[in-house]
Amino acid sequence: MKRSMLSFLALAITTSLSAGATAASLDVHGDIKVNGKTVIDSKGNLVQPAPKPHPNLIDMADYQPKGNAIITLQRTAWDGAIEKLIMVYENGEYVKEETTKEGRVTFSQTWSERTADSVLVSKTNEKCSKNSRYDFSLTSGYSPIMLGESVSRIDMLTTTVLDTTCKDSTPGDKAEVNELYKITPYVKSDYKYGDGDTVKDCFVAQFEASWSPKDQLRTYCKGVGPVELGEVDNPYKLVSIE
Repeated sequence: MKRSMLSFLALAITTSLSAGATAASLDVHGDIKVNGKTVIDSKGNLVQPAPKPHPNLIDMADYQPKGNAIITLQRTAWDGAIEKLIMVYENGEYVKEETTKEGRVTFSQTWSERTADSVLVSKTNEKCSKNSRYDFSLTSGYSPIMLGESVSRIDMLTTTVLDTTCKDSTPGDKAEVNELYKITPYVKSDYKYGDGDTVKDCFVAQFEASWSPKDQLRTYCKGVGPVELGEVDNPYKLVSIE
């Protein structure tokens, strides 16, 4: 509260006391404002502005699409072929991932029939396909962290094969799986792609996962998700956002 308001309140109380009253009070009906902003509401509660988030704070929940989106990344393989990674989001959820080589689908994975603790996962490659149900006993999200810090998450689940054409599995097969993930964001930046397009508010991070034999260097952008990932010396890079 500004000095002028405090002086006003003190003057009002002093004036009341000097009038000979045995008890003094300042009865305000409504809000008390300074420069048009409420500092004390009509119920006597002190109103304080919400603190601004620290510019180096990373909340992973902000670094993915909130609605529907198709994010396409691309790289040139060692044999010169063009490979694409297509990531599909619906209502903020990751529902499909597909890789292609010279336009030919080499791998596809979809997530559907989600509940609070299960999801149907369908995988298809050039040789076979498999549908499985994933039942989660524990799944956690990433907590907000500062640049330079690390944050981890875990999925503990049971997979059950529902149907398959793959020779290494049969319907009814079950497996207990623990998947661990770790992200260490290093620096914030903007990300340039295509013919001079730019995505604002991105960060570069080291990504580790229990299913990946090597750590990755990834770039995430706010409201978009990962825009660069994969092999450090030949990553997929963003080419389009739909």
